Amino acid sequence: LSSLAIENISASRKAVEADISATTQWLSGQTFPDNVFNGAGGSPVLGRMTLWDRANRKDFILALQSAQNRLTTHSVEKPLVYVVGSLGGGTGSGIFLDVAYMIRDALANQVELHGLFMVPNLGLTDDVIYSNTVCSLKELDYYMENNSFPFKWSANPPCGYQAENKPYELVQIISASYDSGLAPVTYSRLHEEAGLFLYLNALGMYDTR
Repeated sequence: LSSLAIENISASRKAVEADISATTQWLSGQTFPDNVFNGAGGSPVLGRMTLWDRANRKDFILALQSAQNRLTTHSVEKPLVYVVGSLGGGTGSGIFLDVAYMIRDALANQVELHGLFMVPNLGLTDDVIYSNTVCSLKELDYYMENNSFPFKWSANPPCGYQAENKPYELVQIISASYDSGLAPVTYSRLHEEAGLFLYLNALGMYDTR
C-alpha cells in the first residue's frame, strides 16, 4: 500500500470535521503539535487523522480492495492479513484499531486479521512513548472483549460495529526488553522475532511463541 500523508494539518482537520460520511466527535477538544517533522510527532490523534483524511482513506480502501481482487483470482477466499506496527509512536497508536476495522469494512469482513505490535523497552526518557503504549493496550483489551467500535467512515449517520466484530483474531506483542535484569536486544534481533512470529503463523502454529 502507498504511504499516507497530510500536507496541511489545519486544513485536513477542517476537512475531516466537515466530512458527514464519518464519525468526527473524536476530534473535539483535541490539540495538535505545531510542527511535525517525523511521523505523527508522537500524537495519536494526528496519526488517526492522517488515515481519516478523505483522500487518504479512499486510497487506502481502494488499495485493499485491489489486493483482495488479486487474491480472488488465485482462489484465496478468506486471506490472512497482518497489521504490523509500533504502539509507542503517534502513527501506530493512532491507527492500529482503525486500520483493523477499515480492513474488515472494505473487505466485507471476509478476512482473518492478526496484529504484530512492538512496545518500547525499559529505560527510555520519552514519557509520551509509554503513555501512547499504555493507552493503546487498554484500548486493544477493551475492543478485543467484543465491545462495539463506535466510529464509522462510510455510513450517514455514522454507526458503530456489532459486538462480534473485534479488531483482531490474534495479537502478538514484542519488545526489545522484557525484564529489567536483561539487556535490550538489538533491533535486528527484534526483526528476527517478528519474522519468526510471521513464519510460525504461516505454518498454522498460532499457539507457539
